[in-house]
Formats: sequence, C-alpha cells, structure tokens
Amino acid sequence: MTNLPSANQRFALGPILGLFVLVSYGALTVAQTGQKAETEKSPIDTKDLDEEIAEFPVSDVGVKAGEILIELTNAYREENELEKLSADDTLQKACRSYAITLANRGQFGHEVDGSTPAERTTEAGYKWQYIAENLLYREGYTEDDARELAEFTLKQWQESPGHNKNLLASQPSECGVAVFIDSESKVTYVTMLYGFPKDAKRKLVVDPETGETVKKMIE
Repeated sequence: MTNLPSANQRFALGPILGLFVLVSYGALTVAQTGQKAETEKSPIDTKDLDEEIAEFPVSDVGVKAGEILIELTNAYREENELEKLSADDTLQKACRSYAITLANRGQFGHEVDGSTPAERTTEAGYKWQYIAENLLYREGYTEDDARELAEFTLKQWQESPGHNKNLLASQPSECGVAVFIDSESKVTYVTMLYGFPKDAKRKLVVDPETGETVKKMIE
C-alpha cells in the first residue's frame, strides 16, 4: 500500500509533469496454486454495491476512457496473437468500487481496504479460474481528453514489466475497467481486472511438459 505524496511533495514534481504511480497484482490462477477460486465468504449484496457506485458516478470522460482502454488493450493483445478480452459487468463493478475506495481513502495499492483483488472479485460475485489486476494513479491531469488518458495509461503499463505481463497474459478472456477522476483535485484512479471465469467451457490446466498454464476444452 502506498501513502500518496504530501501537498509539498506533489508541488515539487511540477504542474507539467504531474505524478503517476503504478502497481500490478501478479496473476493468481487456480491451476497453478491449487486453491479454490471461491472463498467461504458469501457474495456481497449487489444492491449495496450499486448504491455505492451511484453515490460516486464516473464522469463521461472516465467512462469513455475506460472503453477506449479496453479497445487499445485488445489491439495490443491482437498484435501479440492473443485473444481479445470482453468486458464483464461484474468485473466492471468490482473495478469501480475499488477505484472509489482508493479515492475516498487517499491511498494507493492492491490491498488498501484489507482485501486482495482475488477476494474483492469473489465478493463481487465473479467466480474465477484466473484473476490479475493493474492500477494507475495520476495527478496533474487537467484535459478532458478520454483518448489521451487511455493511451497514457496503456503506455505506462506497457513500459512496466509486471503490468505488461498482465496485459499480455494468455489466460484471461474477460476484463473490467474503471477510470475515476476526482472532479475537484483532478486526480485519476484507473483500475483494471483481467479474469477467466470458472463456468467457462474451457478449463485452465498446467501443461506437464512446459509447466505453462493453458486452456483446455471441458468434455
């Protein structure tokens, strides 16, 4: 977990450069860990989650930036001969809820609220075989340009080995994304989850020869 810089530290970075921070959550795969995808916790009340999200609506720029980020991610994956990711509503909600948590607490990291991305995803009702998360915190953003915001985010992730590994992982088939912009401070929080559902027609298994996790059709 990262405590965000003080006002003096932020100012020292300069208004042009601004500030951005990256963290990536290494992929957790049932096939690799042997653990159960679900915890014993019951899924949270989706009504409560919807109410929380409604209280802190994402701006039009944030919504559009999220859509473009998925498009850019899929184009990047196709360039690397990987399947495209489809947006999943449950993963989208989990991303938005956590982006709101980060903004409200003024902290940054994968376990700010005491839960891991895998636990939050399970609690949101997503039954997964694979889950990974990328985050970005950006200060100094003052332009209402959704494409620039999405392109900036992807570029930072591509240049970070851990984030790029999540972008180009072969296991996920679905994703969720949230781009939450604080209207007063112009601080931006980007959360993106990459998942492979448990009820998919394919199963993640470890290839005994290569040790790599691969998708296998369920017979």
